[in-house]
Amino acid sequence: MKILILGALSLALFFTIRSHGESIFEKAEKAIATLESQNFETREGGFAVIGNEDCAGLIKVFGNCFGNNPAAPYLVPLIPRHPKEYIDPFYHTELFLGETQNRSFTYRLRADEAILIVGVTPPKAAYFGAQSYNFTRAGTTVSVPNIDGLNILFTGSPNPDRYISFSSIGNSLNNYVIAKKLGSGFGQPFALISTPSQETNAELRAALRNAGFSAAGIFTEPIPSEMKLGLSSEADDFSMLVRYALPESEAQGNAWRTNPSLRVYRLSRKAATATERFGSIQIDSRSADGEGTMGLALEDFTREVAVRLGQPRLIKVKEFVSPAFLVGENCLKLHMNCLGDTQDTDTYRTGSVPSFSHSDVVVITGINHAVTGNASYISLGFSVAETFTGISSVSQTSPNAGFVSGELTGSAEAFLKKVGNGIPLRLRASAPKFFVRLVARQCEGLPFCTTISDAQLPLNQDLTVLRRAYIRPGTVRGPDPSKLLSPRYFVYER
Repeated sequence: MKILILGALSLALFFTIRSHGESIFEKAEKAIATLESQNFETREGGFAVIGNEDCAGLIKVFGNCFGNNPAAPYLVPLIPRHPKEYIDPFYHTELFLGETQNRSFTYRLRADEAILIVGVTPPKAAYFGAQSYNFTRAGTTVSVPNIDGLNILFTGSPNPDRYISFSSIGNSLNNYVIAKKLGSGFGQPFALISTPSQETNAELRAALRNAGFSAAGIFTEPIPSEMKLGLSSEADDFSMLVRYALPESEAQGNAWRTNPSLRVYRLSRKAATATERFGSIQIDSRSADGEGTMGLALEDFTREVAVRLGQPRLIKVKEFVSPAFLVGENCLKLHMNCLGDTQDTDTYRTGSVPSFSHSDVVVITGINHAVTGNASYISLGFSVAETFTGISSVSQTSPNAGFVSGELTGSAEAFLKKVGNGIPLRLRASAPKFFVRLVARQCEGLPFCTTISDAQLPLNQDLTVLRRAYIRPGTVRGPDPSKLLSPRYFVYER
């Protein structure tokens, strides 16, 4: 975990932050001074980058890495603790800095408090978003039958009196939502208020506006009435993730993660105050073009790939599991781990490969939603099944993301041309809409192949493959899972 201290900014970022005279942070300080004169206390937090290398620490505490996206390290706000906030001894470790800096990636919240993030959105990427989660809740998990590749959904937490929910509490703020208000989702000054209180929200908005923030650039994440608030051990605790995936410029993206143009604050009233809370949150609806008519062609293509690889046409083909129920409100009702769900993606379609050996080759085929218009960005993420730890990935953006990047578009046609006798007439219309990806311990001689080394996944351990599909073009949310076809996969021995 890399701890980020907001220090000297790059010249380009400096001019972005100061593009309208006063810097965004000077305006934030003015707003905070006003709020402190109105009976608020302010505590500034920080940010940490959590990437694949940090999974060992998460596994030590929680037993898994929550299906992290191996291509996109997360930016995690470290929230200052309230002096009266209960500190859970099961989670309070040096990993999350609470012992040394009195701030943590999990936090409890009083009904009249708020978390405030201010700054400038990052350079252009396939996706940028921020969202809060119910992280744990008092109670125990339930016992259910094993779900292929997803039994981790029903594991307990380190604290036997609580269960890990990691469930979204509403709709995210993302670059598409921001662009609807500001014209672009990147390089834009903004403020995000996360609070249960309608009064606190109104007061923060007024202070920010009076300090020079544009009303269009102030966003509120209401914390719904179903959340169990307070600072005691019985209260829910929360966490927030900032996702930043596939920057157009890898160098600019890495620089922003290292020194993000963001600050985070916890605002608390000096004395607990009765407040009117937000009610239930309506989750945004999602849409997609139905893909059912492509099912037979996808099946045909998958079996054609098998034949081209020297396998029988009737080889056993499996579909990825589609856990469309992974929505925060559902997971909280079922006492299950939602793995940091978001409505911005068709979440966690999963293929499971047991005892992945040196001789195994996994072949994955599917609909390229970046071509069919159902997604702006798709990815295949490869994970250690036992700990749900991301180890490698392959991605693809569509022109709707603002740039085209990736290895999946065109792979189906290229495979058929490279391996065998070209594209069969019956597949010429559909092949451009498909992708193919092979996975092996050694990829020599295998086209369109991702190598999984023994260091990444010890020999004969299970491999999990996750397919994500972010943001349907023309909307601000992911595609409707009920309209999408799952990828197919089969395994053969070399």
